[in-house]
Amino acid sequence: MMASEFHTPSTYDMLSKKHSPVFKTPMTYSPRIVGNKPVPSPSRQDLWKKELGLNDDLEPQTDSDENSEEDEAEEDVNRHISQVEVISLQKQLEQRNSQRDELLLLVKSHRDKVRQYKSKLEREENNKRQQLKILKKNYDITIQEKDNLISNLQSLAEEQENKILELEQRLLGGNHEEMKTTGLELTSGATRKLIEEVKRLQNDKFTLTSQLSSAQTEVRTCNEIIQSLQVKISKLENDNDNLSKPDKVQEDEVTYPCSTDTEKEVELLQTERQQLLEELVELKKARTKEATVYKLASHRQQQLEDEVKRLKQKLDDQEKEAVEREAAIQQKKEKEQQVIVLLSEKQQNLHTICELQAQITALQAKEPEVITKVKKVEVQVESEELKTKYAVSQEQIQELTKINDEVNNKLSHAHARVLELETQLQVAQADFELMTSSLQEKLNQSHAEKEIAIAEASKKLQQEVDRLRADHSTFCQKLDTTNNSFSQLIESFILLQKKANSFPHMIKSTVSQVKIEVCSAIADIDTYNQELVGKYHREMQLRKKYHNELVELKGNIRVFCRVRPKIKEDGTGSQADNVISFDRDDDGLIYVESKGRSQTFEVDRVFSENSTQTEVFDEVKSVAISCIDGFNVCIFAYGQTGSGKTYTMEGTLLDPGINQRALQELFHVIEERGLDWEYTVTVSVLEIYNEMIRDLLGDDISFKMEVKMNPEGGLYIPGLSYVNVASVEDVNKVFVVGQKNRATATTNMNEHSSRSHALLCVTVTGENKTTKTRTTGKLNLVDLAGSERVSKSGADGARLKEAQSINKSLACLGDVIQALRAKQSYIPYRNSKLTYLLQDSLGGDSKTLMLVQIAPVRKNEGETICSLNFAQRVRNVELGAATRKVEKLENGDVEVDKTPQKSSSGPGTPHKVAPQRDTSCPAISHRIASQNLTKTPTSSSKPSTPQHKSTPGWKK
Repeated sequence: MMASEFHTPSTYDMLSKKHSPVFKTPMTYSPRIVGNKPVPSPSRQDLWKKELGLNDDLEPQTDSDENSEEDEAEEDVNRHISQVEVISLQKQLEQRNSQRDELLLLVKSHRDKVRQYKSKLEREENNKRQQLKILKKNYDITIQEKDNLISNLQSLAEEQENKILELEQRLLGGNHEEMKTTGLELTSGATRKLIEEVKRLQNDKFTLTSQLSSAQTEVRTCNEIIQSLQVKISKLENDNDNLSKPDKVQEDEVTYPCSTDTEKEVELLQTERQQLLEELVELKKARTKEATVYKLASHRQQQLEDEVKRLKQKLDDQEKEAVEREAAIQQKKEKEQQVIVLLSEKQQNLHTICELQAQITALQAKEPEVITKVKKVEVQVESEELKTKYAVSQEQIQELTKINDEVNNKLSHAHARVLELETQLQVAQADFELMTSSLQEKLNQSHAEKEIAIAEASKKLQQEVDRLRADHSTFCQKLDTTNNSFSQLIESFILLQKKANSFPHMIKSTVSQVKIEVCSAIADIDTYNQELVGKYHREMQLRKKYHNELVELKGNIRVFCRVRPKIKEDGTGSQADNVISFDRDDDGLIYVESKGRSQTFEVDRVFSENSTQTEVFDEVKSVAISCIDGFNVCIFAYGQTGSGKTYTMEGTLLDPGINQRALQELFHVIEERGLDWEYTVTVSVLEIYNEMIRDLLGDDISFKMEVKMNPEGGLYIPGLSYVNVASVEDVNKVFVVGQKNRATATTNMNEHSSRSHALLCVTVTGENKTTKTRTTGKLNLVDLAGSERVSKSGADGARLKEAQSINKSLACLGDVIQALRAKQSYIPYRNSKLTYLLQDSLGGDSKTLMLVQIAPVRKNEGETICSLNFAQRVRNVELGAATRKVEKLENGDVEVDKTPQKSSSGPGTPHKVAPQRDTSCPAISHRIASQNLTKTPTSSSKPSTPQHKSTPGWKK
């Protein structure tokens, strides 16, 4: 009924290509089978109609009011070709047009590549020309500098030889002729060597000049060839541009070729297309070869550039050596000038000595005459004046004697200085000869190295020219081949263009009509799809409603699922990728990507990572608040460690969880019913740590407590502390004490990992002031410790023992769920303290809701899948319908109502419990409450009622 109502065989495939999940409850259907009969395979004409979206009723209809000419034209069209054939021809035309566009793009790309090659070739040519000019210029400059250096050396050598000869003439006197002859011989020998070296360098210069001119001639020839190729390429481009321009074709009359001719043309076009593709492959191969040749030429050019740099460096070194030699020669010149100055001073001193000796000789010759005259004067004149003159003459004689002695000393020193200068001159002549020979050797070595470098450069240039010639011939051959292929491609393109121009005129009117029909069909399909989507959503709402009612009747455990957002502990990389996805239309489905495939899980409600605490509590609220009407309610959170169970149940100070919100809502409802009802709320908090029950509100939390069976039925814990609360502030104080005493620790999976199962037990006792009816309801909120893998959490020591106890109790919980699902006669509640305390919640007579908390990242996908599989098993457990516990105070009888409550929503009446779909993370819950709070134990062997612990200032 559902399949035939919502879908038809002709429109189902157009609704959705995505396979919709099949619901497990309450029923399934398969829209792909109509009437339990397979759909027959469609014909080719049906497939064409389906692809174009045409129906039989959408075929064009002729109008009887049209003129006879149009009727005749339409009859001719229907007689020669059908509408379906026209559409197929249109598709073929579109394919040919796309192929033509691809060929045009390919031709354009080849043109661009030819332009690129041409520009690269021009750049390389310019670079080569510039390099040749630079090399020629440097070569000329180097040769000129060497010529100047040789001429300068010759002039300097001649000057030095002349100076040496002059010095020898002055110093040696009689040996002048012999020294002159020897100097002339030395000068003539050095001059001959230098002249021979100059001639040899000039010959080398002439040889290099001729080689350079031949290389330039070859480069000009290559340039001319390149220019001719460029002219050919430009001509081919112009021809291509002329051929690419579409020819204007006049409109022809509409003709409809028969299907046989069309098939032949199609085969011909396919053959031509295959040929064009083969030619394109050949062109691509040729282009690859050209690129390889270009790379080799570039590499060779780089090698030549490196060689040129090396030669330049060598020339620079030789120039530096020449400069150093010139400096050494200049120093020799300065020394020679100093020697000449000393010789001139020596000659002057000798001349002065000779003059003084002559004066002394003259004075010695006149001395007797002077003495005789003096004696005569003394005898004749004895006056004072003559005596004075005589004394003056005596003094002059003494002074002349001293001068004579000084001149003799100077003469002896001058002779010693002359000997010293002669020794220095001989040393200088030896140094000059040694320097001249060393300079000659270095000059010969530089000439030899230059010849070797020039020969190598010439050889490399010749090889490069040969290679360029070979590349040029290869390029010419490839260009000819490319021209032939290009001309064939142009001919094929013209043929295709002519054939393509005939199609638009033939199918223009048909295409317009088909467009109108297709648009109309699409509009109808859209309208029909919108109606189907609306029906689908309405059916989904009804299915949820009926499913919730069925859960209420059967007593199934409601299962919610909540996905926490990513946190820093998830890390980065591929292991931190999100593997969880949600259904856009159904909030009860969740998808997990694992091992390349997507697994689907169905629960009563799914909360994404963007869901808030308020949204979660709004779904849980109706179940939690039903305890005020006398129902036993258990809400527990289940999941791996670090998945957010404690956050969902307890929350934070600014964003509280289910525990605090549920008690706050309880006090709000109690306040609304305050006129007719009087309620008492009692709270106890305990935890199961290492299979040991601990009272988190007691004075000694290390006291070991045991679970006892009440003779009147139910379970209780002797010595457990109960606190009466009357407001949210009282509840917050209880939470602070319980959280302070709870066992937590840090692991690799969670910074504040819960190491125990925490249970918040709330007992609500209500008394109707008019009817004297008492209701007792219990709300157990359980935050289970997370299941964990020791390899991931890194637990050791005490943490390892805690992890083993936690995993053992959760495994026992799985065994209990499996036994309940299989409806076995024996349920292993006593295998752990956790399942023993949860016996009342899992064994029936209770509304139970499980919140499954999962992590979204890939590294936790194994634990996520295990948690969801466990949730689906829990969802299939049937506990039976929950009952209210009502007590008549007049006669003390207890009445149990086993029918689902449909109470009104006004104050003074029990709160309405509407069927809801539950969504949250699963956890384990248990109910701890004694059946009679007013009784006190008489001895330790009898069941005792827990003592109520009141905080100072709290209401009881």
